[in-house]
Amino acid sequence: MKKKLIYYFLIAAFLGQFSEGIFNIVCILLLTELGSSYISIGYMFVLIMLPSVFIQPISGPLIDSKNKAKFSAILAFIRGIFIALIPIWKLLFGSSILIIYISILISYIMYHLLSSTNDSMMAELTTEKNQKITKMIAAMQGALQVGLLSSALIAGGLTQKFNAYIPLTISAILYFISSILFFSIKKAFTKNTIIHINYRNITKKYFYELKEATTFLTEKKNVLLITALVIIPLPYFSSINTLLSPANIHFFNGNGFTMGLIDSFAGIGSLIATIAVVRIKNSKIMVWMISSLFLLGISTLIFPYSSYIIVACIVYMIMGIFIGFIKIYSRDLVYKFIPQNMVGRIFSLWTSLSLLCASFTSILNGYMASHYLRDAYIALGIVLVTVGFFYSYKLIKEQLNV
Repeated sequence: MKKKLIYYFLIAAFLGQFSEGIFNIVCILLLTELGSSYISIGYMFVLIMLPSVFIQPISGPLIDSKNKAKFSAILAFIRGIFIALIPIWKLLFGSSILIIYISILISYIMYHLLSSTNDSMMAELTTEKNQKITKMIAAMQGALQVGLLSSALIAGGLTQKFNAYIPLTISAILYFISSILFFSIKKAFTKNTIIHINYRNITKKYFYELKEATTFLTEKKNVLLITALVIIPLPYFSSINTLLSPANIHFFNGNGFTMGLIDSFAGIGSLIATIAVVRIKNSKIMVWMISSLFLLGISTLIFPYSSYIIVACIVYMIMGIFIGFIKIYSRDLVYKFIPQNMVGRIFSLWTSLSLLCASFTSILNGYMASHYLRDAYIALGIVLVTVGFFYSYKLIKEQLNV
């Protein structure tokens, strides 16, 4: 593959992910401003996550049957249109929470498909046996992660200085540029004309595979307990993202900029966790998991008592580090304990359950944020510490250590 092709792809992917960071933060700020209660933020995260449950059965065959670059271009363009819908509607008719919800729903259906398509394109690009290209991809992926950290800060700063509709317009424009870049490399990818999609059969096969995964796990209780840890990150992320905007207002008397600042520190924490995992010896993963559960629970309990923004940022970064460890190590445990031919089915099962749990916790924490904000953080921290104690007991009594 030519380096130019890879550069175009990674820049397009970078612009899309950077735009996503802006869109997510700005929607939270808008719903905080326009919503009658903080539960509107909870509804937002339900709309973000539920589409993935329904498109999961068909996404793989659908992506494999298309020219991936052209498909990504179309998805990025549609997402840009629906992000742009919010400021256009505001200009013509005034603010509307319904339009924001419609934009979130459609744009995140596009986002889930786009993310999977980009992963598939990356897999094709990295099959090249060129060490320089592989290193270049790794370097660009690192740059992508750093760029994502700044998107929340930029979104919050622009919202505070101007209004929420300026960063949304920028987000939409970035997706249009991304679409053009994807379209420019479509000749390097071919459409798979062999694949014919039968959606009814695909859905039946998907549920059959989930049944197989459930049967496999119920027959191996220890494996079920260990791999169930992969559920934790998504409901936790949805909870703290739902609670952050109310906390920013009521605990820290903050604004759009301070919210973006705090959120960016969670990203820094996740980046630190990723770097640390590479350097840590791959041993006693359950000990690392349980330690991370305890420390994440404790830092979550401390967060609502942070007196200053800088303290809140540091605590949020610590939370990002430990949820980063849990996210990485929980997936590692699945690969370690599950036969290769079952990994996809196990991940499908736990991902579906995780998305449903995250939808529930989003609504619950939206309600809690409106009435018992500090208690919501305390409850979340206690749950994590309790899970840590449970797995500590299992580790000692049933020798779950790996």
